Amino acid sequence: MKKILLLIAVMLFITTSVIAQKPSSEINQTRAAISSTGTGGSWNTTSTWAGGVVPTNADDVTILDGDTVNVIDGTGVAESITVASGGTLRIYQTLTVDAASSNAGDLKVQAGGTLILSAGNFTNSGAITIAKGVYMSMADATTLTNSGTINITSDSNQFGALKLNGTYTKSGSGSVTYGRYIIGVSFGDYWDLIGPPTSGTDAADFIGANGDIAENSGDYGIGPYNNDLHTWTTWSNANAISNGDLTSGKGYQMAATGAGGVVEFTGDIQAGSVNIAIINNDAANSGAGSRWNLVANPYPSFINANVNAGANNVMDANDDGGNDVFDSSHAAYTALYAHDGDGTYTAINNSTAATYIAPGQGFMVAAESTSNANFSFTANMQTTSGTDDFISGDAMDPDDRAELFIGLSQNNTERHTEIYFLDQVTNGLDPSYDAGTFEFENNTIFSRLVSDDLGYDMAIQALPYSEMW
Repeated sequence: MKKILLLIAVMLFITTSVIAQKPSSEINQTRAAISSTGTGGSWNTTSTWAGGVVPTNADDVTILDGDTVNVIDGTGVAESITVASGGTLRIYQTLTVDAASSNAGDLKVQAGGTLILSAGNFTNSGAITIAKGVYMSMADATTLTNSGTINITSDSNQFGALKLNGTYTKSGSGSVTYGRYIIGVSFGDYWDLIGPPTSGTDAADFIGANGDIAENSGDYGIGPYNNDLHTWTTWSNANAISNGDLTSGKGYQMAATGAGGVVEFTGDIQAGSVNIAIINNDAANSGAGSRWNLVANPYPSFINANVNAGANNVMDANDDGGNDVFDSSHAAYTALYAHDGDGTYTAINNSTAATYIAPGQGFMVAAESTSNANFSFTANMQTTSGTDDFISGDAMDPDDRAELFIGLSQNNTERHTEIYFLDQVTNGLDPSYDAGTFEFENNTIFSRLVSDDLGYDMAIQALPYSEMW
């Protein structure tokens, strides 16, 4: 009996010690269900919530029918959120949610807002709106199930985004619409290069739903680039019907009426990898073809263009590990070529500063193979960085890189060449760090390789950082 009592005493002592060592925050914090009151209000105001307590990251939050709650005077957190049918959640700052959530009402990520779903799936049977310049981000390997509507908007220099590196499941009549800004016919002689930021978008329905697409005698301001003959074409309604769906990952020339406007792509979210066939037709049709292919970001979010933007990026995915789809016979063209709307193409590679490709943004790449090869986009390229179409990147880091841009303006035409001083390059040709000039342009300014000149005019030349001194 004494041994039994002693054993009980020891066990009580150990148990008491364990409890005593538990963090006070863990003891006091229990998962609670919190609902809005009948009046709604600000997320961080006690009167908004039944019980008078502002939600913590351990609370399951419900926005009730008839209530409107605004995340506006500070950031918000929750374990989960449920927006009931008839309820409204408007986000003007950052709201972070840690578990599976749902929306059956109105969920609006407004100017200045961010919705971060750090874990868990999301189910939408209501309406989600993501304003220009803001984003909704889901954790990797999660699922977005949509039987409602999701609308994402943009303008000429701000793009809304939905980042999903997981699974998109359409339920019933669920739909996603991306309102993508494109330049117009009065902008100049050149059109925008755009691809669908949604999947399953029918070309004829796209033309029919967008009255702002330019039109001339039954031909509309949309069509493909054909590199077998180096020609640009536009579509009639019959052409669009024959085409069927716009191809994810493929770029098209597009123009709106006037100076520009927003056109709407309606379909589903592309959440997985996308491969688009590219080909080198430089020798086709007695040399009338070209090696250039028009591709586009297939996601409703920004993606990393180069290694300075992120480890998972377009450059490395297509020029690494044997997946070399760039034109290696012309290694100077291992780059992405971004059109700025006036006929000028800017080369982007691993020398250039961090560059992010906007949703649906098209760009040119040179193909290696004379048969179809896959140019790859992967969902892990998606990023919450980026604000606009192709522009210069962030300021350089003076400790390990320097930049020299030389420009020429003549007869309202501007051209420039770029020289970068980096640690990891040579004076010769460094594929993915050097880039030749784009062949569609009249290139009046360029550089040539310092060592082992191969006869290429260079739009980008990378030199050793030691050459600065």
